[in-house]
Amino acid sequence: MKRPGPQKLIAALFSAFLIINGIVLLLGGFFNPGDFVIYFMCIPSAVVLLPSGMIGSRIKRICRLAVCVLLIFTAVYTIFLYGACLALKPSGNEKVGIVLGAALVNDEPGDELSLRCDAGYDWAGGDYDRILVTSGGQGEKDNISQGEAMKEYIVQKGMSPVRIIPETKSVNTEQNMALSLDVLEKEGINPSDGIVIITGGYHIFRAWAYARWAGFENISAYPSRVRVFALLPDMYREAMATVKLLLRLAGIMDPSPVAI
Repeated sequence: MKRPGPQKLIAALFSAFLIINGIVLLLGGFFNPGDFVIYFMCIPSAVVLLPSGMIGSRIKRICRLAVCVLLIFTAVYTIFLYGACLALKPSGNEKVGIVLGAALVNDEPGDELSLRCDAGYDWAGGDYDRILVTSGGQGEKDNISQGEAMKEYIVQKGMSPVRIIPETKSVNTEQNMALSLDVLEKEGINPSDGIVIITGGYHIFRAWAYARWAGFENISAYPSRVRVFALLPDMYREAMATVKLLLRLAGIMDPSPVAI
């Protein structure tokens, strides 16, 4: 039996991962635009994994090509996103961390948001000069804002509530940054020593861009861990949002912001 070449083997492995990822997303009830990329790509992935002879070789080659193109994009985009994290490594002098919101489950931080809160506590918990802004508004089905829920979660881990300032109105990353700056100004806190953005690594670049847009100048990042099967759909959703941001910066969508 002829052994598959490296390209076919890599395509098959990535196809299998995409299908498993899609099943996990369906069972978990997660739905965002990035999920649909996974769901759609499960179709060519299934074709790639079918035994030879069950489907035309031309169709199989096209599906394998589609999977390989997505794999290359994923690899390049991952390097770009996590390269941004390395470029924004904190100096250690920062005293303000901004934890960006995500979905609540039964009025408590969901899996992704819990990881962000854990990262916020890891960054600030042991240094009593550091404070956190927990940034996130209230969803239609929630009885509490993400900002308040994050504060309660981090307080339960052992951090003093006086060191945590909730921002409770934002509904997206752009507002996370702009309203967090407003909260700091109202509290009389000058972030001139710099801020640390605390969120998933895939989210850092766009959060940095909106932080610059809001008026922050000295910006670094402390990425949280990300669930394995949530990483790809979150990255693909982030790619769509980044395209929108770039269109705005170019003035094609909405008024162009201040250059960053």
